[in-house]
Amino acid sequence: MVFVGRKNELASLEAQYNSNRFELAIVYGRRRVGKTYLLNHFLAAHEGAYMVGLESGASNNLESLSQAVYRATGMIKAGELQSTLPSFSTITAALTHLFEYSLNHRVVFIIDEYPYLAESIPSVSSELQVLVDAYKDRSQLMLILCGSSMSFMENQVLGHKSPLYGRRTAQYKIKPFTYIEARQMVPHLSYEDSAIAFGLTGGVAEYLSYFRDGDSLDESIISLFFTPTGRLVDEPSSLLKQELREPRQYNAILSAVAKGASRNNEIATKVDMMTGALNNYLKSLIDLQIIEKIHPVGSTSNKSIYAIKDSMYTFWYRFVEPNQGAIETLMVILYIRNTLNLCFHISWDLYLKRWRSNMYRLGFTVEQFHFYHKKWGIGGELTAEHDNR
Repeated sequence: MVFVGRKNELASLEAQYNSNRFELAIVYGRRRVGKTYLLNHFLAAHEGAYMVGLESGASNNLESLSQAVYRATGMIKAGELQSTLPSFSTITAALTHLFEYSLNHRVVFIIDEYPYLAESIPSVSSELQVLVDAYKDRSQLMLILCGSSMSFMENQVLGHKSPLYGRRTAQYKIKPFTYIEARQMVPHLSYEDSAIAFGLTGGVAEYLSYFRDGDSLDESIISLFFTPTGRLVDEPSSLLKQELREPRQYNAILSAVAKGASRNNEIATKVDMMTGALNNYLKSLIDLQIIEKIHPVGSTSNKSIYAIKDSMYTFWYRFVEPNQGAIETLMVILYIRNTLNLCFHISWDLYLKRWRSNMYRLGFTVEQFHFYHKKWGIGGELTAEHDNR
């Protein structure tokens, strides 16, 4: 897969590497967005090692960490898959060996899926804290902790109650591609079709990589979303199962929102739930950045609404989930062609939402926004996230 975008992130990582002092970088973002690809691209130019936290027990994770430490410290020769040396006795022993090596060597060490490692060895953040405090003034280690669990990374790694709070030297929240970047992933599609692909995938790098060169947009959508073996035929549902304990309830909530329910009481009615209980589910979905709570700009009344933030979820719950029973019939081809126009509207809404956000960041006032809103003929109610007010 071609390396697209991420120029700012890559430049910042290189600047950290060139500091030749201890660095602790925290990299996080939703699944499939391209974090691992970015880090592997960065690591390819430097000495170091990479490990992935496992959804397994402490012993398996300690073994994986030990092998990565052996590789980072030159104890596994080039071409060897793993060392025959035994695993370190404890995680502190493994990390101490790494920090000791870094006193005289510039080395990069990446722990991907850090939440899995921390789940199997809960003391890992505290043990890292002790080592960072002891070695940070002498070490040349560039340590990168990466994770897809947004709530864990923000609360238990970056949060003020985390043992690692105040010790990171940089943090990178990896976001989906813009349309311009997404376009580079599907150069074989027309501008309009690439805009639809952008909306259907939400700009998520891995999903865009599934659009095969030579396939038309229709063929790609059918093969990815509307065949039993499609790579995205059950993707949102699968992600919810990985992140949440009651995926059935969350599926019902997202289905209701995708089909037009936007206010708390409307959603509660659709899913047959009390509004108080619903708030907890909505908060979890907001934490995962799947939905967002928004309100009209300048409104003083409580007119907050909920909307799906990830446009791939919008498409899936609106078009794929209700029609899973018909996926194996030829009717799906006609169905897709009749919904392409709606797909384009989903893409356009996503483009406008990110365009608005850029205008706010560039310092445009609400009045200026209204001016361009009318001048360029942008439809829809002007809204802004609470957090961006």
